[in-house]
Amino acid sequence: MVQSRFHYFTDSAKLALKEAQQSAERYQQTYIAPEHLLLGITAGGTTTVSKLLERLEVDPSLLHRATERAIVDWLAAHPGGETSWQGLTTETRQAIELAVGEASREQQGFIGSEHLLLALLSQSGTLASEVLERAGLDLERARVKLHRLRQEGHASEP
Repeated sequence: MVQSRFHYFTDSAKLALKEAQQSAERYQQTYIAPEHLLLGITAGGTTTVSKLLERLEVDPSLLHRATERAIVDWLAAHPGGETSWQGLTTETRQAIELAVGEASREQQGFIGSEHLLLALLSQSGTLASEVLERAGLDLERARVKLHRLRQEGHASEP
């Protein structure tokens, strides 16, 4: 990934993208899909997205494991596939664009891991959106909880 394209991303968002790439490699997939991004933002640590998920009464580690299971199940149902590196899927590029929009909507000068989660929640028809739906998460409720976090003075990590 070209670093200059992501200079408005917080450290946690950059780490989520790096984790997404590592997840794709771990599953021997030649692309980074929204489910890899979901693995990246739930990989651990105390971040704004982890606080947001706690407010939404979702354990980030359980969501991470549910995403891993969904990927394994999907791979079992779809053996084979591409062998050359293809990069970000169209859905992942769209998620990043949506995250930029979420940050702009919030009038933030950065894109945090929480914006990536909101972006994934706004998508449909992806493996990540299925996992998030099964976890009982929805976009509007997440936006409200994030707004409350901000009112309480919780800013994104740099």
